[in-house]
Amino acid sequence: MLVLNTKKRIKLKPRKLFIENDSLYMHIGDEIIKFAEQGLMKIASFLEEEGDLLFIRSKNRRYRIAALGEEGEIS
Repeated sequence: MLVLNTKKRIKLKPRKLFIENDSLYMHIGDEIIKFAEQGLMKIASFLEEEGDLLFIRSKNRRYRIAALGEEGEIS
């Protein structure tokens, strides 16, 4: 569960994550949420780098975090 700066609580959805200009974002409905440094630190233990690719682990699955315009993948 993530807590936004508005105090709203949302569930982390790995398939909705994407990277643009070296920043991490997540689509939530019509909104786009940018992860601030504090939020990135909270999920850092779930992130993995492999070459130029970034993945996140959630519920025994590994999801590739897509760059803007790409589709993420599960491995």
